[in-house]
Amino acid sequence: MTEHRIATIDQLHKEKGFEAEINGREIVLWKVKNKVYCIDNKCWHASSPLHYGDIEEYDGRTCIVCPMHKYIIDLATGEDILVMERKGLAKIFNKKPLLDIG
Repeated sequence: MTEHRIATIDQLHKEKGFEAEINGREIVLWKVKNKVYCIDNKCWHASSPLHYGDIEEYDGRTCIVCPMHKYIIDLATGEDILVMERKGLAKIFNKKPLLDIG
């Protein structure tokens, strides 16, 4: 896997996603509870920019709530966790947090 230096830990927050672009791909990073998550910045449903969404816990899972249609996406798996019949899957870079700083 190729390493890309995108941001420092101090630049990452739970309250607002950190937007970046790697090889033409728009991504967003958050630091939540000493873990860094990275997914595509566009919701798989309607391409809404996810960096505007809220980070929330659902059933012990760290999720992003899409600001447009309120889809709830697990940051670790990319799954839409509330409505499985939608069969949505956001593109994620890793199945685990990119970095655990705890």
